[in-house]
Amino acid sequence: MGVVSLVTAPENLWDNDKGIYVFGDKFNSEFPYNGANFHEDWEYPASIGLYELDNTGFDNTYCGVRLFGAYSRALPAKSFACFFRGKYGVEQIEYPFFGENYVTPFNSLVLRNGGQDWNRARMRDALVSKLAIDHGLKVDCMNMKPVVLYLNGEYWGCYYIREK
Repeated sequence: MGVVSLVTAPENLWDNDKGIYVFGDKFNSEFPYNGANFHEDWEYPASIGLYELDNTGFDNTYCGVRLFGAYSRALPAKSFACFFRGKYGVEQIEYPFFGENYVTPFNSLVLRNGGQDWNRARMRDALVSKLAIDHGLKVDCMNMKPVVLYLNGEYWGCYYIREK
C-alpha cells in the first residue's frame, strides 16, 4: 500500500469562512447539513505526492483540490478530487496508478474515503469494482488503488485512489 501526501494552506481546509472541511456559519443543523462549507465546490491549490513501497512514485505535483461526493461530504472523513490544470503547473499526470497496462495520463483523480462505508470496512465499493474488473463483467468500473493518506502531514486514514 502506498502513501499519499496532500498539502494545502491550512485555511483552505479549516477556516470558518472559506475552509472546505468545516461547517462554516450558514448550515442547516440536520444531516446532510445543507449550506455548510463542505457542500461548496471551492477549489484550492495543493501539492500531492505518492510514495510506493518499491520506492517509485512522485513528489510535490501541484494540483487543485476540492471535496468530492454528495452525501459523503457531510461525513467526518471526506473524499477529495485532485485536478491537474495548467494554472497549477501541470495539465496532466503521467503515472501508472493502476498498473502498466492501464490508460494514462490523468487530468484528475479522486482520493475516496470509502463512501457510505467510511466508518466500517472502507472497502466495499472498491471491492465490488475490483471483482467486476477482474471477472470481466461488461460494466463500467473505476479502478482503485488503496493508499494511506496524510493531509497536511497528519495521518488521515486508509483511502483509495480512484479514477475520476
